[in-house]
Amino acid sequence: MIRRSTRIQTIVGNQELKPIIKEIIISESQNDVEPMVHEINMSIKVASDETRRFSKKDDPCVTEIKYKTMYISSLKKIEALVEENEQLSKALDLANGAINVHEKKNNIYSEVMSVIGSLCRANENLAARLNLAAPIDDEEFEEKNCKKKRRVSFDLTRNCTRLFKT
Repeated sequence: MIRRSTRIQTIVGNQELKPIIKEIIISESQNDVEPMVHEINMSIKVASDETRRFSKKDDPCVTEIKYKTMYISSLKKIEALVEENEQLSKALDLANGAINVHEKKNNIYSEVMSVIGSLCRANENLAARLNLAAPIDDEEFEEKNCKKKRRVSFDLTRNCTRLFKT
């Protein structure tokens, strides 16, 4: 809008100045604004990316937080590995115990067999002595035989209990 009042025009000392009138067409202004908005958005995006990149590198607080999170995660992993190690060591102890039981069982069988073999030899020796010996009264024979049977059965029970305790 141009003022055409003579009063205002006379106040201005330089009469050679002329007002500039620019005509604006609405359809052209929308086309001009869209690329500018797009350029502004791109420049804002680039600027924010740059500030984020520099702030992450240069900010000691960010690196300190990163190291703390890495430290905490490594501690959690170590705790998980320790628990797994304990479980595996318990399983190993159980397996070793089972192996020891089987080995002792084999030893017990061999010891029982040796005791039975020695008892058989003792019985054979006793039978041979009885056949070679002179006839004794029935009462004396029964007393000696009972004493020997008691002693043999006592030795057998003592050896068996000793074997099964170990």
